[in-house]
Amino acid sequence: MSPARPILLLALLWLPCAAAGQTSDPPFVEVDFARAAPTPAAPAPRSAESIRAEAAQAEAVMAATLEQTRARLDAAREARDIVQVNCVTARLATIKGLLGVVQAARESLDEAAARSDRTLVEHEGRKISIARARAEAFRVQVEGCVGEISQYTGDTRVELQVDPALRTDDPSKAESRPVFLPVSLARPPALSGSQ
Repeated sequence: MSPARPILLLALLWLPCAAAGQTSDPPFVEVDFARAAPTPAAPAPRSAESIRAEAAQAEAVMAATLEQTRARLDAAREARDIVQVNCVTARLATIKGLLGVVQAARESLDEAAARSDRTLVEHEGRKISIARARAEAFRVQVEGCVGEISQYTGDTRVELQVDPALRTDDPSKAESRPVFLPVSLARPPALSGSQ
């Protein structure tokens, strides 16, 4: 790019502003962001009973997900599809762990509700809803394991070709010779004249 070209471009950009009589910056416009976008209203606090009902429903859904995953694993084992078995087994262990988290959180939720500890009730409710969402994601992954069957190309076939120039005896059964000579246990002759 020649040195005159940037100056020419700058002049072309400045020319329309000069023709319109604008020699300074455009006027500053102040925006009141508080009025521009209304703040969303805070969600109404949920009662402990509604959180407990959602927790019970989440545990039931996760137990059904666990049973569905076990059924998928049994079907994969019957089909002797190792790819699908491995895929489902990995997700099954995680779903079991998440169900354990939900069961422990429900116990803690019930205790917190009995003590009227609102903060702990909400915390355990969030923990349960997160575990439910993750279990649902793993259920979708288990259903996706079916897609791995299409990647399975069949049983492995091994063909062995031996070069005829190689030795034909079994080297593992050949006579072995020790690398070091065995130690002689015979007493050597005396070096001095006294015995």
